[in-house]
Amino acid sequence: SCLETLFKLRQYCVVYEFYSRFSRYDINSDTYWQAVRVALRHGYRWDDTQEINDWCDMISDLRELRLDTRNPHYICPANLQEAHIFWNERRRKLEEARREQQELQEVLAYEPVFKANREQFFGMVFTDKKIEIQIIPTAMGIKEEGKAMHHCVGGYYNHPDSLILSARIDGRRIETIEVSLSDYKLVQSRGLQNKATRDHKRIVSLINSNMEEIRKRNSEHQLKLAV
Repeated sequence: SCLETLFKLRQYCVVYEFYSRFSRYDINSDTYWQAVRVALRHGYRWDDTQEINDWCDMISDLRELRLDTRNPHYICPANLQEAHIFWNERRRKLEEARREQQELQEVLAYEPVFKANREQFFGMVFTDKKIEIQIIPTAMGIKEEGKAMHHCVGGYYNHPDSLILSARIDGRRIETIEVSLSDYKLVQSRGLQNKATRDHKRIVSLINSNMEEIRKRNSEHQLKLAV
């Protein structure tokens, strides 16, 4: 058996990993045992518990990447540490791509709701001849704004109380603005990576001086919905 072979080869660290920490692998334990058998047949060995721990993590990454966990090419690396880091990074990128795809679908599904809740502000523009501020007209646009500006506003597309606007100069993003639609106050105005810009005070002043326009548009819209 595999267990007997492990003892004969004095691979006690493998036994320790699978029996002392077995709960980590119980769901797919056979995957790991089969991989161990193949590795042993190809002369692969582990020197300590850290190596077998990293190796098991690598097997988990290979499974998630849908690669053959019985293929010596994958499971018997010449440099375990490098292979562990490489496959873990591949898995991280895959999971990140999956999350982005899921988020994309959620944003697209929300677009009709976003339009219904924000159409009263479409076409609204505030300008002092240098700075131009207008609503970001789509949920996807808010997502893209957050990504471009490297801040968290990209997740605000489905916040019913938050009106998100973009301040720009010659079409270039300067700051992203959040206005509360419950008390009509400026919540925040952030530039790249949440930093304030040299035009921050000017942007704040432009928003505050036009807050009544935001209130009027939203109040009229709410009255129409109530009729």
